[in-house]
Amino acid sequence: MARRAHSRSESYVEGFSRNGSWVSGHYRSGTSVSASNKLSEKQVAENIRRIHEYYTPVVYKTNCFWCEEKVFFYRSEDGGCALFDRLGTPWDLHRCWEIHKQEIKRAVANELYRSNFNGRVYYKERQRASKPIKSDSISMVGFVDRQPMEKIRLPSCRGSTTGMFRTINFVPEDKIDVYYSVLVPSTIAEAFPNYSMHQVDCIFRKYKNRWYCLLTKYRRMSASGKSDQVANAGVILDGNCSVCGILLTDRHWGFGSDFGSECSSCGKMRGTRTSDEFAQFIRGCYKQQRKRIS
Repeated sequence: MARRAHSRSESYVEGFSRNGSWVSGHYRSGTSVSASNKLSEKQVAENIRRIHEYYTPVVYKTNCFWCEEKVFFYRSEDGGCALFDRLGTPWDLHRCWEIHKQEIKRAVANELYRSNFNGRVYYKERQRASKPIKSDSISMVGFVDRQPMEKIRLPSCRGSTTGMFRTINFVPEDKIDVYYSVLVPSTIAEAFPNYSMHQVDCIFRKYKNRWYCLLTKYRRMSASGKSDQVANAGVILDGNCSVCGILLTDRHWGFGSDFGSECSSCGKMRGTRTSDEFAQFIRGCYKQQRKRIS
């Protein structure tokens, strides 16, 4: 634990035991105890947590990282930061920060040049990632790569206007050379603009020997690390049809207009009906069935 600097005044100390030996009572002269810079692991973890969780403005005096002159570090509540010679208007940036900022810009410019950046559009070639070998689900933080959204309709959504999906290329932040082709319900596709950051949970399901990666829930992230609440607005997929309860097979599953799991037979009956219309249709079928039985 870090020790704070303090002073000890002259005083009489009663006898006490130290490391198995008895120390007789004695007078203690005034002394100064210097501070210790060594933090415990708990203190370090707590400081890291504060840095990541609290986005209030932070300012303190420190030494420049490069020239070691006395400067002020300032971070605004949106996460932007810099070193300043003086605080307040006109907010004089420390010269080292300006110099190294230009170095960073040059490094970025060189990388974009090597990637054939034309001044307007940047696109990096990435390989499509396949389903994890030992799991049918994946959770990741990353961003939506720039690409036109492709429309796709899974089989039991035939004829439905609300059961459409859009594909997004999702790039994990810890492996930016690959992307996952994720199916997103068309009703929430606008929540995934190009280069937007998200935390997503996805599930893999197979149809006709092809694996599909389907969004189940997501959380929008900001550049500073803040995040929205988890939105359970993706697909609802389990092993059975949500309408008739039949076990779904690799060839006979899809989604209704509410993006709940649905077998192909129920999909045919649904046609262009909305969820409410289909529920009313099913209730009518049950009534007719009960009449025939009675």
